[in-house]
Amino acid sequence: MIDDLRAATRQLHQRLEERFDAIALLSDASSRARTIRRYASFHLPADIVLGRSLGHIQALEMARRTRGDLLAPHAEGWIWIDFPEPSCVAEGLGMLYVVEGATLGGNVILKRLRQNAEERPEFAFLHPYGSQSGLMWNRFLSAADAEIGRDSHALEMACRGAVTAFRHAEYVLCGDAN
Repeated sequence: MIDDLRAATRQLHQRLEERFDAIALLSDASSRARTIRRYASFHLPADIVLGRSLGHIQALEMARRTRGDLLAPHAEGWIWIDFPEPSCVAEGLGMLYVVEGATLGGNVILKRLRQNAEERPEFAFLHPYGSQSGLMWNRFLSAADAEIGRDSHALEMACRGAVTAFRHAEYVLCGDAN
């Protein structure tokens, strides 16, 4: 499953990384607040939509996966962009793959910021699970695999959801919105 999701989103992932230089944007005092608001505009609506769509899957621990407490203080006065509604659980899991993948990417970004002597409390959203990041990723993978299994239609819907979420992330993070 994970190989199919990666293959379906590889080009979108690369394009997003090329267009959105999080390290430069977060390191620069003039763009930092706007960049964090863009993250909030992606993550906060995603938390709501995916919590509603996937909250019944107890193994996902959706309440624990929210960044609301870390990002809401930075989102005041910002116009949020609606996160796409998944049409089914598998599509929602594909979307969550992107959101949770952003957590793994956030860990890498935070390490690079720290190497550049950029240690700020407002960067906590990049590492929301702390030392539990690997555990939370593995729990996501296990829960997604249990829901999707070897069902080719469900896997196709998960890939569709991941593509949709990547496109939405690019729209929100790269300035095509707000």
